[in-house]
Parts: sequence; C-alpha cells; structure tokens
Amino acid sequence: MPSRNLLLAISLLVVSAILWAATYDIPGPTSWQTYGSARFPRILIGGLAGLSALLLVRELLSGDRSNAFRDIAAWIRSEKRILGGMVLFGLYLFLLPKVGFIAATMVYLAASLALLWHPLNRRKGIISLAICIGATLGVFFVFESVLGIRLP
Repeated sequence: MPSRNLLLAISLLVVSAILWAATYDIPGPTSWQTYGSARFPRILIGGLAGLSALLLVRELLSGDRSNAFRDIAAWIRSEKRILGGMVLFGLYLFLLPKVGFIAATMVYLAASLALLWHPLNRRKGIISLAICIGATLGVFFVFESVLGIRLP
C-alpha cells in the first residue's frame, strides 16, 4: 500500500502541472515588463513541484509502507470541519458566477462561520452576521470604487 506522503507527493505534482499549464493563459510581457506576469506564479509553482518531487523520491527510497487509504479515512473522520470548509469553498466557486459576488460571499462566510463556531448561539450568530455583511460589502466597495475592478 502507498503511504500518505507518497500520495501527497503525486497529487501535488499533478496540481503543479495543472497550475503550470494554467499560467499560459496569463498575458506575456509587455513593453514595460521584462518577464511578464506569469513569471512569479511559475516560480512558486516550480518550487512546489520541486519540493513535491523531493518528497516523492524520499518516499520511494524509504521502506515505510503504511496504508494511506486507512490513514486518510481516519483523518476525514477526525477533521470534519476542514473537509467541510473545502466543500464550502468549492460550492462558493461554483455559485460565484451564477449568483454574483455579494450573495455568494455572504452565504459562504455565513456557512463557514457557522461551521467553525459550531454550536452557534445568539451572540455568535449576530457577530457572524455582522462579519458577513461588513466584510462582503467592504471588499465589494474597495474593488468596485477604489480599485475600479468589477466583481461578478
């Protein structure tokens, strides 16, 4: 059976390859740029891929073979909030273009805070509502008015 670190290294290499391919959609250098906007993301992605390759080599050379699938199942049972946060973020990314920034962000923040502050009482609910409204409208105002960037 593969170890957790072996599966992690392989999955990070796959993610690195996908992210590297996505950098080709970033516009190239302009007359005032030496390297272009894709340079820094590629440096970060290359670092991630290099460290993942080192982890892969280390795991292939070590004799440690634990049951990664059993370890992952145990992690899912013990860390439900982390997995729930990942699912909520995926739903947020799905809903964002469909319902718009303000609605999707308020729902995402409310659900995330409810997940993290479980069990929710009246005080936490009011604070959560204030954070959802304030953060969403604050970010929207800064991007739309100050920076001139349209949000979905």
